Amino acid sequence: MSKIITLPQLKDINPGVNDAVGGLVVAAVNSWIETATSRCWGETRTVTELQNASGIVWLDHMDVVEVLSVTTGYPNSDPHTIDSNSYYVTPEGRLVLSRGRQMSLPPSTLDYLSIEYTYGVAEDDVPAALVLAGLGLATGYYEYVSNGGREVSRAQVGSYTLQFAAGSSDGSGSGALGSTVTRDTAVINSYAMRRV
Repeated sequence: MSKIITLPQLKDINPGVNDAVGGLVVAAVNSWIETATSRCWGETRTVTELQNASGIVWLDHMDVVEVLSVTTGYPNSDPHTIDSNSYYVTPEGRLVLSRGRQMSLPPSTLDYLSIEYTYGVAEDDVPAALVLAGLGLATGYYEYVSNGGREVSRAQVGSYTLQFAAGSSDGSGSGALGSTVTRDTAVINSYAMRRV
């Protein structure tokens, strides 16, 4: 799972965060951001994917760090390893066989490509705006979960008063959480993988 925000960061913003619930909230927000952006943040992963043989292939992931191997062949046959000088890959995940399909692949091996590569954004390179948006979501989500799924519209310490926003149990409340979620999700969506 991506490592965008951490429990200590959430506790810096809200010192009263419970470790058990806070840990679940951090994991949920990190997972949601990874799903929403289709990108891996704060770590790298190695995957192998199969693609139809072609001169240009879009890999399933962007932020490609390194291509470890490209092989081709037919199922149930010995694979043919393509020399690393015969292709290049862009960070966006576009693998290009540099001499075109017919010249860089032997004619008898044009069925599939097996590409093993590493992708992801290093922990030090996670954008600060993404971290802040994740913390904004986590703070709102933690408060929502801690209050039984209701958004607090007013709190008072003397004589203890706690008032919940009308309609907040279904997310239709008009309190601060709604505007925060909209702002933070807009920031997160700006980092989503784009394919034209």
